[in-house]
Amino acid sequence: MAKSTDPATWATFEDAVAAVGRWRCDGVGFVFGPDRAFTGLDLDHVISDGALDPAYRWVVDEVGTYTEVSPSGDGLHLIFRGSKPDWAQRSRKGQPGGRVVEMYDHDRYFMVTGDVFEGRGALGSNPEVVERAYRTWIEPGRAAAQPTLSEAPTAGADMDDEALLERMYASRRGDAIRALMAGDCSAQGGD
Repeated sequence: MAKSTDPATWATFEDAVAAVGRWRCDGVGFVFGPDRAFTGLDLDHVISDGALDPAYRWVVDEVGTYTEVSPSGDGLHLIFRGSKPDWAQRSRKGQPGGRVVEMYDHDRYFMVTGDVFEGRGALGSNPEVVERAYRTWIEPGRAAAQPTLSEAPTAGADMDDEALLERMYASRRGDAIRALMAGDCSAQGGD
C-alpha cells in the first residue's frame, strides 16, 4: 500500500513484513528514493526452465550485488548501491523474445521475493556494470554519443592548480566556488 514517491507511506523491513501478515498483503517492496542511493535492474522473462538466458549472464557474473528471482519466477531483480549515470534518462526498453529490461534509481519500487539467485545475496556497487547494462539494453544508441567512465575526459587534466581554479572562478558558478574555497559553506547548509 506504499507509494514510491511518498516517504510517509514507507516503513522499515520489519514493519513491512509484519504488515504482510496483518493485512494479508502480497509481499514487501524496496523503494528507490529521491536520494538515488540505489539502482534496480529488472530483467523480465530471462529465465526459462531454470536457466538464465546467456545474453544476460554477463551482468549477473560481473555485477557483484544482490540478485533475486523476481515475483514472476522467470526474471531477475538486481539492486546496486549508487545511481544510474547522470546522462541516463530512459528507464525501460523491450528486448528480443518478449523480454523487457528496466532500470530505476528513484521514484519506483521493486516487489521483492528474497529468493536469492545463485547465492548472490550481498549488496554491492559497480557503476561500470550499471553503465554497461544501460548502454547495452536501455539505450544502445548512447554508446557512441557518450564516453564510458574510463574514456571520459578529465576536465583540467592539462592545467596546473592555479589555472584550473581561475577557470572555475570564471564559470557561471564562480562566486559560489570562490566562497566555498574561502571556507564559506553556508550555501551548502553549513556542511
